[in-house]
Amino acid sequence: MFGGTGDDTFNLDADNIGQLAAGPTGGQLARIAGGNGIDTIALAGSGLTLNLRQIANQAAGNPDGGSRIDSVERIDLTGTGNNTLTLDPADIRDMAGMNLFNDGNGWTGLGTTVAKHQLLVEGNAGDVINASGYWNAAGTITVNGQTYAVYNDTSSATQLLVDTGLVDSTSAARRAIAEGGVYLNNIKVDAQDALLEGHILPSRMAVLRRGKKTLAGIFVE
Repeated sequence: MFGGTGDDTFNLDADNIGQLAAGPTGGQLARIAGGNGIDTIALAGSGLTLNLRQIANQAAGNPDGGSRIDSVERIDLTGTGNNTLTLDPADIRDMAGMNLFNDGNGWTGLGTTVAKHQLLVEGNAGDVINASGYWNAAGTITVNGQTYAVYNDTSSATQLLVDTGLVDSTSAARRAIAEGGVYLNNIKVDAQDALLEGHILPSRMAVLRRGKKTLAGIFVE
């Protein structure tokens, strides 16, 4: 799939996702090359998992250098039901360029120049992002009435912009932290920008708890 000079959208179903992770078919590899503009991968369906870690990124660091996914800056998980995206910072650096979202094009608050590879992820409640690595929560910004959480990788020039519609609400999360009801490995989380680093168990996971009964496992590689 190849895009043009403007903003393009590539609608992927389960078969398309499988082809991107698979070997050659008929002597050819499935690829997506977005070209110029802000190009989008949109999941078309429900119960889909786009695992970027399983898709070859042999041109890592060069968003237009021959990997299976090149020059894609936005992923839309909305589909027709709950979908999942799995990635790590290297996947973003591989397929997305720098300074695509900044003060000058409507993303006020990110800075005049953002020297980071940036990926925008949109979706709604029920969609899930599994992002491995160490991310620092850098607040939120609002664009055209939609609020996005900003996460910066602590060890590379990588930024993740996440639609807050993927969770019930950021205000609810902030309120739970302020009320002392959020725990990481049974240690109370006191700050909204707390880092996961330093809390990883030997099994490479951490347990996030809200109140007494709401639990989530966070796996880090």
